[in-house]
Amino acid sequence: MTKLQSAILDRRAVEDEAEIVERISAVHASEDKVNSPSHYASGDEYIECIDAMMAAFGAESVRVFCEISAFKYLWRMNRKGASSEDKKKAIWYLKFALSTGTDGDADPRRGS
Repeated sequence: MTKLQSAILDRRAVEDEAEIVERISAVHASEDKVNSPSHYASGDEYIECIDAMMAAFGAESVRVFCEISAFKYLWRMNRKGASSEDKKKAIWYLKFALSTGTDGDADPRRGS
């Protein structure tokens, strides 16, 4: 379970709505927007979109998607304010592309 999911589930224990908003905002501020952004996950089991893509389309299609995504982030990196974040995302997608078709040891979400 992610920090965001925990914060949302813990809302029942918090009486003050302002405190709930503050807690969820703090989780978003500390979120890892490169390796596991919460907006790419779904459901109670925290299934990341890229894992669902692997199941639906297979490793080869996801590898190609990752290479195209890396290209996209490199293409736009100096056109937006967060160029270092775009570089990190491009690297992430390239690392994930390398991990597909292997035993997954290079999966960037696992600290490789």
